[in-house]
Amino acid sequence: MVTPGVGDQRHHSRHRRWREALTGYAFLLPNILGFLAFVLIPVVVAFGLSDFWQVSGSHTGYFWNTVVLMAGLPIGIVASLALALLLNQRLRGMIVFRTVLFLPTVSSAVALALLWKWIYQPDLGLLNRCLYLAHLDVPLAWLLNALGVRISVPVEWLSNPALAKPAFIIMLVWIAAGGYNCVLYLAGLQNIPSELYEAAEIDGARAWARFRHVTWPLLSPTTFFIGVTGVIGGFQAGFTQALMMTRGGPGRATTTIIYHIYEVGFRDFRMGYAAAIAVILFAMILGLTLVNFWIGQRAVHYE
Repeated sequence: MVTPGVGDQRHHSRHRRWREALTGYAFLLPNILGFLAFVLIPVVVAFGLSDFWQVSGSHTGYFWNTVVLMAGLPIGIVASLALALLLNQRLRGMIVFRTVLFLPTVSSAVALALLWKWIYQPDLGLLNRCLYLAHLDVPLAWLLNALGVRISVPVEWLSNPALAKPAFIIMLVWIAAGGYNCVLYLAGLQNIPSELYEAAEIDGARAWARFRHVTWPLLSPTTFFIGVTGVIGGFQAGFTQALMMTRGGPGRATTTIIYHIYEVGFRDFRMGYAAAIAVILFAMILGLTLVNFWIGQRAVHYE
């Protein structure tokens, strides 16, 4: 009886793996062909590479407007965490405060945009009225003029290209601060075992040390989730506000990526060009999400 050699065994093992792999690909082949025939090829034919070249050669101010508005993301995260720390206190009537702070989230985005449009009104707006009553309107105008921002009194917040984006950032931070991010942080705080704080106090840790070494590390999964969803939502933010408040102005200062897609697709009926921008937006969101997951593997502590 002849015993097969080691080389023959390796050959048969490799052949068996190849055969199993080919069998698996054979089962996948109908789905792959269907995806190519009914999804990928029609999408490529619909707008073609010429639209991508047109996007790369066009004015990209709307992209930088979106990046500037996303500067409010870390501010909103800090504000949400600060509110969650305040709402986590055991005080009488805290449920009422939590409900009031969450009300903007369940309100209509159109209603909130109209509310803030009234707040920013030059003559009848709440913001300029408060500045006038506090005698801060003239000093603010003097300071902004000294910084190179030419304004007059009353301040036209939504009509000045230099002030429109900061006004949008303040509004978006206000909407996000008391919303779902605050609720997520509050849930994360209530899941931290009290024994850890007691042990830190016994070791002589002060409030900042307890926050730095206990609260913040244990909230890292929540912060990671808020960061990922914030980046995804940030690239799509500002559409309702730009549509209802400024129509992308003044001077296209508030035209974001998603609003530009709406303009070229539903106003100019350039569907291929709008689809190309949407595909690029998807690729950007996917890339940044993968980067966030890569950072999360190194910075997030689940225990």
